[in-house]
Amino acid sequence: MKTNSLQIIVKNASKEIWEHNIAIDYDKNRLRREASLQSNFYFHLRNKIGDATLDFFNAVIYTEYHYKGKRVDLAVVQLLDGKILPIAIFEFKYKNSADDTEFKKDVTKIINYIDDSDVCTFYIGFIQEAEYADLNDSYTWLEESQIQKASGRVIEMTGGLYRPDEESIWSFKEVGI
Repeated sequence: MKTNSLQIIVKNASKEIWEHNIAIDYDKNRLRREASLQSNFYFHLRNKIGDATLDFFNAVIYTEYHYKGKRVDLAVVQLLDGKILPIAIFEFKYKNSADDTEFKKDVTKIINYIDDSDVCTFYIGFIQEAEYADLNDSYTWLEESQIQKASGRVIEMTGGLYRPDEESIWSFKEVGI
């Protein structure tokens, strides 16, 4: 029960951070690369959740966390019965290119993690500075074959995508929900 409550807290905080704090950081040119996106998100998440909540849930936020033999950008973990239980895994990407290759690699990485976890929620936080002539609410980084597997387990946080002469767009959506 504590784990579910912590997941809800992380999800609500992440939504507010992505759509508000990160959008402001982006507009104020505080984000330059993936590392600054990761650092700023960590800063906002740590402040929003707070030490008292982390202590209550016996939880820790890690950057550059080693998970299933690979490095992930950010992880919220809970220490239970001497074991580390990942609650939320985040992958971030920030590119000013229309080339989707690096984004798709991170999506595949996250999709492959789903089989190995019953509890964890996976987040992809992508900023791509590229012009999209026909961008709509149904935009997703996942391929059709990945959506079913990701349903209810992956949250897409997308930003920086824009149409010519329009402001950046910030979205937070659960895959398949």
